[in-house]
Amino acid sequence: MLATIRSGIEVLGVCVIDAKTAAGGQLREDSVDLETLREHAEQHAAKRILVVGPGFEKSGRLLKRGTAAGVVFLTTKKLRRWFSTM
Repeated sequence: MLATIRSGIEVLGVCVIDAKTAAGGQLREDSVDLETLREHAEQHAAKRILVVGPGFEKSGRLLKRGTAAGVVFLTTKKLRRWFSTM
């Protein structure tokens, strides 16, 4: 998904958002295709990539590789807390 980030009428940038789910509550290393996300971001001139999922503690090298590539990881629990404060 693509999201346009605005502040008032000013466009701050575009963000690629990839939302995942996992029956066991944790994403695996092969759950996210970082290369495809980078290609998608480049194609749409997106400044950020956000991956939303239930948990990342058991995702192996995903967090290290993704963070090094500028990917932001957000758990659904943190997202829910964020929305509940709005």
